[in-house]
Amino acid sequence: MMPEEIFSSLEWPVGRIGDVAKVQSGFAFKSDWYTTEGVRLLRNANIHQSRIDWTEAVQLPADRRSEFADFELREGDIVLALDRPLVAAGLKVAQLTKGDLPALLVQRVGLFRLNGEIAPEFLFAFLNSPFFISQITGHDQSLGVPHVSPKQVEAVAIPLPPLGEQKRIAGILKEQMEAVERARVAAEAQLEAAKALPAAFLRDVFNAQDAGQNMRRSNCAGAMQYVPELTWILFLRILDERETQEAEAAEIVGAEFSASIDAPYRWQDWAAPEGPKRTELTGDGSRLGDLFAFVNGELLPYLKGLRKKAHATPQQKVISEILSGVERVRIDTEKNSQDVLDKVHELTSESIDDTHVFTLSQVYEGLLLKMGEKGGDGGQFFTPREVIRSVVQVVEPMIGETVYDPGCGTGGFLAQAYEFMAGKDNANIASPDDLDTLRHDTFFGREKENLIYPIALANLVLHGIDQPNLWHGNTLTRQETYDGLFLSAPPTFWSHCRDCRLDRVLSRLTTLQPELTRVWLLRWLQRNLVISLSQVITKNGCRRR
Repeated sequence: MMPEEIFSSLEWPVGRIGDVAKVQSGFAFKSDWYTTEGVRLLRNANIHQSRIDWTEAVQLPADRRSEFADFELREGDIVLALDRPLVAAGLKVAQLTKGDLPALLVQRVGLFRLNGEIAPEFLFAFLNSPFFISQITGHDQSLGVPHVSPKQVEAVAIPLPPLGEQKRIAGILKEQMEAVERARVAAEAQLEAAKALPAAFLRDVFNAQDAGQNMRRSNCAGAMQYVPELTWILFLRILDERETQEAEAAEIVGAEFSASIDAPYRWQDWAAPEGPKRTELTGDGSRLGDLFAFVNGELLPYLKGLRKKAHATPQQKVISEILSGVERVRIDTEKNSQDVLDKVHELTSESIDDTHVFTLSQVYEGLLLKMGEKGGDGGQFFTPREVIRSVVQVVEPMIGETVYDPGCGTGGFLAQAYEFMAGKDNANIASPDDLDTLRHDTFFGREKENLIYPIALANLVLHGIDQPNLWHGNTLTRQETYDGLFLSAPPTFWSHCRDCRLDRVLSRLTTLQPELTRVWLLRWLQRNLVISLSQVITKNGCRRR
């Protein structure tokens, strides 16, 4: 695709980098001039992704500095490694800071000399774009080393909005990149914190102590067995707590409330240590096997049959789907089972710090992270909440738009989008219709993993999304394992964009008109996308800024 086609949706002129900046190569300093003290020489080895590293610095005697005034570097200069410019971590391009000076430019390092018609920060952002990188890869090799010439760099097309617009776009990008950096730091903190999340429960359940030890030495010996077991148990526990709170709130205002699950199948009846059904099944006068007989013979069939009730609510349908793959209790003894129930009962919304990840995701991801560290059968990891929050804030979904995640995992992006759209304390919900739209007609997704799909359903329901329109199937192959909970829901979004031109798709993704559906087109993008920084930002810089 030609640059003119790629930039056709923009209203900016398109030029070449050489129109606004000349790429100067450095001087061929001789190695026998090097010394251990003096002025540093900037070589390819010193240029990393967005930073300069002087660990392997060579220097020129300070008294010779004036001989090479044409190669003197200044604060804010942009430099590019011309030999092997692209490595696994990204493009070797950086801006010099005051701490990098004084320094002189060495041969095979490119210095951008700007003519005043382009903002340095805009050019630097463009150089890091996928479009620029695609234009300089695959060039000549010298002694087997990929390299690019100054003329080839200057020949790359670049959109040229007005200077003020360039600075505004670069400012927006800087804010977003700072958010990404904060997310990276938070993610690293999460990895450390995961070893103790949430402290009492995860230590006991996942460190081979108490309930966790009981599950491991029973029929639930590995993560692929006891994670599904914990999923439905945790879901029923937290659902019961949430509906208890909703019932109390309804009573205060004199409103009606109908629980999704009837007695004696509520958690508070059969699983809570002091529950009436639990007491009947395990207390004085009970017989060994009564608890398992109730759970396997009555509870599970009841829960899986909720979808068949007349006028079943969306939440009841989801409960049935979450339990659809559970045939029986996998824990081998009633004593072990009661230990697990008691530990899970200690888990309340107040006891979990959800700063980094969502409640069910926190348990699941903490478990599999630990299993992966021990070389076990887990080792999966999902996007930390800070990263999710940053992405959602950039996309800015609004009530009336729809959100689709083609690989939704445990549902983190959809749940965070719900929180963003609803606003703090539901400030963005202006009417009952808004709330109904959010809970039933807004969130769509696909997940192919049998283990994770029910966790995603549970997670979304527990975040207030009564109708999470999730399909159990593979987005990339379009093969559905299960054709969806709600057959009246809109189809997944391929029909909207399968035959679209790139500029039309990008227009939908970037102008984000309220009446258009928000689409995360993973498959289409993987097959077709060649994108530049300017297309992501669009001529207006960023949506509704």
